[in-house]
Amino acid sequence: MTKKISEKNDSALMSRNESDIIEKRKKEVSGDYSPMSYSLEKEFNRIPHKKVPLSAKKLVAICASTGGPMALSKIIPFISDKLNAPIVMVQHMSKGFTASLAHRLDEKSLIKVSEATDGEELKKGSMYIAKGGEHLTVVQHGRQLKISLCDTPARSGLKPCADIMFESLMDLDLDEIICVVLTGMGADGTWGIGHLSEKKNVYCIAQDRETCAASGMPDMVVKAGLADEVVPLDRIAEAITRVTGLRLS
Repeated sequence: MTKKISEKNDSALMSRNESDIIEKRKKEVSGDYSPMSYSLEKEFNRIPHKKVPLSAKKLVAICASTGGPMALSKIIPFISDKLNAPIVMVQHMSKGFTASLAHRLDEKSLIKVSEATDGEELKKGSMYIAKGGEHLTVVQHGRQLKISLCDTPARSGLKPCADIMFESLMDLDLDEIICVVLTGMGADGTWGIGHLSEKKNVYCIAQDRETCAASGMPDMVVKAGLADEVVPLDRIAEAITRVTGLRLS
């Protein structure tokens, strides 16, 4: 059984941090603050997705912004610790908040959830959340995949930035990458997933706009023709599990 935790605490964490992010982003973006349409800037030459066997090397990569902590609380506790892949995740949050988010999710989930640590090896059935104020990338060391945190400048005002995370996956020894785009303003993730899907076997799951607190990020991957599946929040855990599969032992 999952461990219980107060929804009130999750909501407080989300509102306190995200209100700061929203105000900061509004100052950085001119106009009506509608998401930029990357699909108008570039048409991605995506490799068609193909199914791979359970023994294939897989990775799940998730991104979210506004409404993300609440969305994650409805997804991660319903994912088995037998998931046949590690999960890396970018949530737009300031420094000091991601450790609390990881702790709250870990308390009520079967999978191990932690704030990512530089040099940490990725393990199946575990989730690694990008540290607030640092970009998360994944690097290859022999057969091992490891976290690499970098202090390079923010991109489009974002640090961590999902595009940077997705771009880092391009040259890894992986047979399938399951990309999940959750609620959030703007378009972070579209550019990275678009380029990633031109080189790797990508399956992209987008949260439907009806269940989003802000639908900009998932809307943009759909408009760019990158989404294989658009599902409501309460079906995303099932979709991730179905595509990724479970280990037999």
